[in-house]
Amino acid sequence: MKRDVGVYISDILKSIKLIKLYSKEKSLKEFSRSIKEQDAITRRIEIIGEAIKSIPEEFKKKYPHINFKGFEKTRDFLSHVYFGVNVERLYLMIEKDLPILEKELLKIKKEINKD
Repeated sequence: MKRDVGVYISDILKSIKLIKLYSKEKSLKEFSRSIKEQDAITRRIEIIGEAIKSIPEEFKKKYPHINFKGFEKTRDFLSHVYFGVNVERLYLMIEKDLPILEKELLKIKKEINKD
């Protein structure tokens, strides 16, 4: 059974919300010391990437300004090259990339719910 795109978007937004909760008010230094939070956030980023992979390409092509491929590739890297995770890069993703993705997906969700 295929899931609706809106469900995948909700899954992604839920993961972003949890990542924000896990990393709230943490400096890079604090974050780099917390293996537990790194693991939880890594898992959530994998979920985000997997959900994005499940969204049909035709749908993603409507939003070329969103870096879907970047999140898909990050998911693959985290899943298969687990020993090479760069904590600083992960932290930057939380601080820079996820807020942009969240903002764009909230707009899309609003559009979808209008129809």
